[in-house]
Amino acid sequence: MEKRKKNHLRSRYFSISDQKNFAYFSGDFNPIHISELEARRTISGECIVHGINSLLWGLESFFNHYSYKILFLKVSFLKPIFLKQEVICLFDEETRSIQLNTGGIKCVEIILNYTDAENVPIQDHKLKQVDSKTIPNKLNQSDIKISQRIKTYFSGNPQYSKKLYPCLTKILGAGIVCQLASLSEIIGMKIPGMHSLYKSASIDFCNFNSTSYVEVINSDERLKLLSVKCHQPSLEAIIQAYFRPLPAITSSCSEINRRYKDLNFKDTKAIIIGGSRGLGATVAKLIAVGGGSSLITYKTGEKDAEEVKNDINNWGKECEIKKMDI
Repeated sequence: MEKRKKNHLRSRYFSISDQKNFAYFSGDFNPIHISELEARRTISGECIVHGINSLLWGLESFFNHYSYKILFLKVSFLKPIFLKQEVICLFDEETRSIQLNTGGIKCVEIILNYTDAENVPIQDHKLKQVDSKTIPNKLNQSDIKISQRIKTYFSGNPQYSKKLYPCLTKILGAGIVCQLASLSEIIGMKIPGMHSLYKSASIDFCNFNSTSYVEVINSDERLKLLSVKCHQPSLEAIIQAYFRPLPAITSSCSEINRRYKDLNFKDTKAIIIGGSRGLGATVAKLIAVGGGSSLITYKTGEKDAEEVKNDINNWGKECEIKKMDI
C-alpha cells in the first residue's frame, strides 16, 4: 500500500523564552508552562508547550503556504511537547490535517474544514480587557457545577499577536488570534486552572456571540475530564480538559518511622539519581529511617534537595546532595 505524502511545512524548537512570550500574549501563566522548578512537581516532570500555542503555530505554518478560509477545526493534544525538542509541522492535503510531531511521534493533530473563500481579517478581539493575574485558580472537580457560567475577558497583550504569529495575524486578523489565545487562559488559569491539561478543542468560526462567557457542559469525575463551551465574539469552542494529578507530597522521616517499624538499611550507602522529589526523596528517607546513608542528585531542584537533606540530617542520619545533569 502506497504511503500518503505529507507536506513538510516547517520545524522549530520551543524555549522557555517562547513560553513566557505566549504567557504574556494569552494571559496563561500556569507554571507547568513557564516555571521549570514548579513543572518538576507535575505529572510531566518538566515544562510543556501551551496547547493553544502549538495550535496557533501549526496554523501559522499552514497559512505560510495556503490561504484558505477556515470554517471549523478540531485539535487533539495527544502527547505533550517539551522544550528543546524539534517539532516538525506536516500537512496532509487528502485528510486536511496538520500534524505536529516530535521524534516521529504525533503530538498534536489539527483537522481543518475550509473553503476557497476570501478571508476578512478581524482586528478587534471585542473582549473586555482586564489586568492579568499570574496565579491560576486551584479548582477541584467537586467545585464544578454543570451549566455553571463564567464571564470571560482578555488578560493578555494583543501586541504580541503580530510578533508571534505574523502570517496568521495578517490573514485572520489580530482579533481572531487573540480570541484563540484567550482559550488558553480560560483552561490554564480559570477553569480548571492550576491542575489542568488540555485534551481537545473543537472551534467553529461561523458562530458569533454578543456576550462572552464559558459554560460547563459536562464533568466526568471517573475520567477526571471537564467539557466547557466557550462563547466568543467571533467563534465558539467546545474544549475538553483533564484534571491532572496533584503533586505528590513526600512524607517526613518521623512520619515514615511511625508507619514502618522494621526497616533495616544498616551499612547501606545509596546513590539516588533524582532524589530531591517524589519516589527518589521517599527512598532516601526510608533508607535513613532504616539506619543507612545516601547521596541524592538533582538537576534543577536545589531547594527541594536541601529540604530532603535537612530532614534526614535532623533525623540524625547522613545525606549529601549533588547537582548532576545526565
